[in-house]
Amino acid sequence: MPLDSHPDHPTTLRDRLLYVFKLWSCFLSLVYLPLDLIFRLDSFLLSRPVSYVVVSSATLLLLMVLLSVVIAGAYFPWAVLAGVVRRGRDPHRDNAKLTHFLLVFLGCMLFAKLFKLWLAKIGHPVSLRAIYIGLALFLAICWANRQVFHQRIRYLVLSLSGPRFLPSLCAITFAITLGHAINGGPQPSGKLQRSHSAARTGTPNIILITFDALSAEDMSLYGYHLKTTPSMDAFARECYVFESVIATSNWTRPTAASLMTGEYPDRHRLINIGSHDNVIAAPDESLPAYLRDSGMRTAAVIANGGYAHPYAIGLADQFDHKPFLAPDQQRLPYFNPLLMFHPEYSYLGEHYFKNGAALWLGEILSELVGQLDNFCRHTVTIFPPEMVFRHGERYLNSHREKPMFLWLHSFAPHAAYLPPPPQKGTFLPGNGLADNVTQGAFLGAYPDSKQGTVDQLRLRYDEHILYADYALGKHLRFLRDSGRMEDSIIIISADHGESFAGGYQGHGGPLLSQPLVHIPLLIHLPGQTSGKRITGTASQVDIAPTVVELLGGKIPRWMEGKSLKGALTGGSIPTQPVFCMNLDGNRTHGKLTKGNIAVLFEGYKYVQDIGGGPGRLYDLRSGQSEIVDLADRERARAGAMRRLVLDRFGSSGSLSE
Repeated sequence: MPLDSHPDHPTTLRDRLLYVFKLWSCFLSLVYLPLDLIFRLDSFLLSRPVSYVVVSSATLLLLMVLLSVVIAGAYFPWAVLAGVVRRGRDPHRDNAKLTHFLLVFLGCMLFAKLFKLWLAKIGHPVSLRAIYIGLALFLAICWANRQVFHQRIRYLVLSLSGPRFLPSLCAITFAITLGHAINGGPQPSGKLQRSHSAARTGTPNIILITFDALSAEDMSLYGYHLKTTPSMDAFARECYVFESVIATSNWTRPTAASLMTGEYPDRHRLINIGSHDNVIAAPDESLPAYLRDSGMRTAAVIANGGYAHPYAIGLADQFDHKPFLAPDQQRLPYFNPLLMFHPEYSYLGEHYFKNGAALWLGEILSELVGQLDNFCRHTVTIFPPEMVFRHGERYLNSHREKPMFLWLHSFAPHAAYLPPPPQKGTFLPGNGLADNVTQGAFLGAYPDSKQGTVDQLRLRYDEHILYADYALGKHLRFLRDSGRMEDSIIIISADHGESFAGGYQGHGGPLLSQPLVHIPLLIHLPGQTSGKRITGTASQVDIAPTVVELLGGKIPRWMEGKSLKGALTGGSIPTQPVFCMNLDGNRTHGKLTKGNIAVLFEGYKYVQDIGGGPGRLYDLRSGQSEIVDLADRERARAGAMRRLVLDRFGSSGSLSE
């Protein structure tokens, strides 16, 4: 049959709309969704059974079909307008080629993003610009042969979307989704029905303030040569300041879980970056659950919604108040349609994390919307720290009837490092490296030839720290003026640090260097007026048991950390090995087969790849820090440090003697 004589060739407006729907249904359901599933499959299977992936895929396919309806509806006014402008001619035929190429262009944009992710995943990163150039050449060839191109696409679409294949596929996926909803869907949580005892009279509030990607190595509080933290410097004069606290990992999800559980990542297994389905398996064994059961109100105001929010880490039921914070629309250079629903943002966020298919679709849409950043540069952070602190202040003012645990997490100084004036330009004058796109070009691995520019980027990071510190200073004044300094334990820390050396910029990745894992820790007790600096190495997992002991409670057996309360009362930090690790890519159960582990003990640091090979030994007390590997020179110490790693990970990992 000639291609143009296909019986379903669209000629009327109704036929044209139906064809657009079929075209996008075929592309999204039969091309893009399977390709995206291949990309994400291993991440899904790290945390979920195959049945979950099947149900989520079926649900998402139905959502893709519904999205095709929306796209066809959006095409309707375009088609009507074209008919008015081109009155007297066949508007449907005139629009055919333009419609094809518009949809092909959008499809190519989707594919380009996915193809870039594929290449990065297999270790061959490439810029989107190169992919776009290739797609432009492809479209040019298609345009040169447009008649045949349109005919073949139309024939393929109409054949696939005929009365058998696509409708049958939709029917099957609907049956799978409906069956899961009836028999295996989410059940009401029994945790919400638990009774809670009343907090003891005089119990102080716990206000935990954390900053995303705040490295102690870049804080003047810890000796950095630039004055990046004047507010914390001043506050430290009436706080206990811990000199050496080590994050349990080098990115947010595992460290946020360690803060909330007092467990290392190899225990809580919140370790994978590629899937939001990786959550804490035992949410009752967490600090907010413990405090809630003790009669305290619990609240979390988190600016990093994807990786630290209670829903993102599986602790939603343990917090009474957990809003989702929308980005500041006034600071965005483009209109984000999701922000039309700003009053319902938390409602949408909650249901987003409750549905696997919605999570999957949300990740796809976030990646696509994120592409706008490549075309619409912004020069000021869209998650200002004041947003978090203002929300926390409103909550503190409106809830005074019983003690609370309030966790405030500022996104700053996380990238992009875009503070507003007057902090902008403090350390790096001029307009260089002053937008998200320019800074993003250096994220991840970089060659030695770029170190000078990365050093300049670090100055922008330092300015962002200064901005976060400024916002903290205003919040501390609020706490003082409102009397909260007298009835609250205030803890200031970070999830992890940031790297600008060693050929890696940002966080995550293979490095466990000190800039990535050395984090601040300040503790201010109610009414405290004098400070003390405490030496010795502590771990991020020590924060949760410290909170429990400061409240007079008994440390739960599932908390691995050791309380630091004794160090506040004249004692010292317990001498013990402190671990940090990046376990991304391992299954949430079973052996650890990939990643890196570091152990710090008695001033030394030993780093070991889980896959085997020689470890690296560094003397953190020397000026050479992590530059000179001492493993060959001090074999006895290196062997002893390796034994510490084996004692902890030998049974669950692939390490051997």
